[in-house]
Amino acid sequence: MTRVESTLGFVPSLAVDRSVWIEPAAIQAGAGLVETLGDPLLARILAARGIDDPATARRFTQPERLPKSDPRLFPGVSAAIERLTIAADRHETVLVWGDFDADGQTATALMVDALRRAEVDAHWHLPDRKRESHGLGIDPVDRTRSIGATLVITCDCGALDLRPIAALGAAGIDTIVTDHHAIPARVLERAHPARALVSPSLLPDHHPARHLAGVGTAYAVAAPFLAARGRSASDLVDLVALGTIADVAQLVDENRRLVATGLPALNRGSRPGIGALLSNSRRGSIDPLDSDTAAWYLAPRLNALGRLGDATPGVRLLLEDDPFTLNALAAQAEAANQRRQALCDEMVGEIERALETGDPPSDDDDERPIVLVADSAIVVARRGWHVGIIGLAAQRIAQSRLRPAVIVALDGERGRASMRAPEWCDLMVALAEVGEDPAIGFVGGGHKAAAGGSMAAGMVMRFAERFDTAARAQRPFAIQRIARPDVEIGLTDVTLEAARSVRRLAPFGRGNPEPLFLLRNVAIRESRRLGGDGRHLALTLASIGSTRTTSAMYWDGARNGDLPDRVDLLGTLERHEYNGSVRARLQIREARPATE
Repeated sequence: MTRVESTLGFVPSLAVDRSVWIEPAAIQAGAGLVETLGDPLLARILAARGIDDPATARRFTQPERLPKSDPRLFPGVSAAIERLTIAADRHETVLVWGDFDADGQTATALMVDALRRAEVDAHWHLPDRKRESHGLGIDPVDRTRSIGATLVITCDCGALDLRPIAALGAAGIDTIVTDHHAIPARVLERAHPARALVSPSLLPDHHPARHLAGVGTAYAVAAPFLAARGRSASDLVDLVALGTIADVAQLVDENRRLVATGLPALNRGSRPGIGALLSNSRRGSIDPLDSDTAAWYLAPRLNALGRLGDATPGVRLLLEDDPFTLNALAAQAEAANQRRQALCDEMVGEIERALETGDPPSDDDDERPIVLVADSAIVVARRGWHVGIIGLAAQRIAQSRLRPAVIVALDGERGRASMRAPEWCDLMVALAEVGEDPAIGFVGGGHKAAAGGSMAAGMVMRFAERFDTAARAQRPFAIQRIARPDVEIGLTDVTLEAARSVRRLAPFGRGNPEPLFLLRNVAIRESRRLGGDGRHLALTLASIGSTRTTSAMYWDGARNGDLPDRVDLLGTLERHEYNGSVRARLQIREARPATE
């Protein structure tokens, strides 16, 4: 194996534990906004977020009624529908080529379901992460010919696979690409060999569908195709909701409408595989199923299958209905998720220790992480790391250090990299800078916050230097964790009515976070440590001089020791049910000694 050595210095104290709190703006909700919403707290939150027009606010709180984008007007969709119509009329066999993450699995299941509803002979293939990479990289012609398919339609991949698609075309096999990943200018400058290329990145910047996930892009083709065949795609929106949440797509505009429409469909239980996943999880059945449930209990289990090897059980979970089969598949997903957690914890622990010590491995110790860069960016490499886990590790390092993190798994003469970035860094800009040095030979892609690819192992150090320089060009003067509470409230505002008001702003996720509240000078009446290691705190809170108490939960609240008697808090509101009792509870995100 090519030896990779670190030649750059590093800064060990990169962890950013506490946030800088930005005081909420003293914005008053207008009388018209309060009257329209019928809720002063909700009006304050929306006004603080810049939504002060009553009509806009009404639409925001009713996302399922947002205007629909017409996908037939998207670039490539008409051509895709035309080719699919020919395939249906001629009884062609179609191969759906997906991706192994949860977005790719849901997109694949959606497209296969849609094609079969139109009586198309549809088969599907997902790459095995251990042997293949994203997209059409290995033997697409042989695989397609083996099932007699004359059309390939990609889901969540394919936009950059010009050579494999050209090879398919030379073999007489057409390709329709549905892919939401960013397409570099160098690709757009060339004539794409696909019969149709459908990508939200081809839409104008402010188009409401610009941020579609892979599954949403697949739906943009499947829905009008089914409509043209006289069939409905409305109940496929459950998969759109799940995949969009799993991909951490921005929940704004068209995504917000699709998720708001799809979550009730998920709750109707039309896909028994979802119920099997939940019942096999440690949490068990959850009702109702919301965006948090999808993000924390469904998406990780589907993702774990693809991260550790074969993702096909995930697609089967979404398509099949035999209870015995589904229970076995769900158990497989649960086992994969537990193994994924253990492997990720081990990898992150190794990386953190390497970042703290900076000791290079000795010549006879080639299985310790090598810190290549730890400055504006963090780049760490090691032989033997599981390629399905490095993305998760990169995410955790990027979150804890607030720097773009690149984790490289070295295998023979190649290095496979996965990277994640905090808000201040655009990975596409950084990778464009890396691409200015063609000798590096990095091949890959992604989007602003997540990307991946590969290069020769001997080029990893050169990549690290170039990537760090590119990150430094974007770096703010001071790297700080910023907390922006929406509004300030008192403990008397922590009520079930307020918790219900907050839910009117759902679904929550990237682009529409749960409202964050600032509470000042709160007294801690009681504190109990929970969990096997006592890291979590169950608190009883009260205002100074008041006997009225409020319950609160502070996950990982004891990590820095006991809290003082009086604190300022940042937290969210929730409806908490326990032993048949329902009450409002504060979920604390951060606490500091009271400033009053």
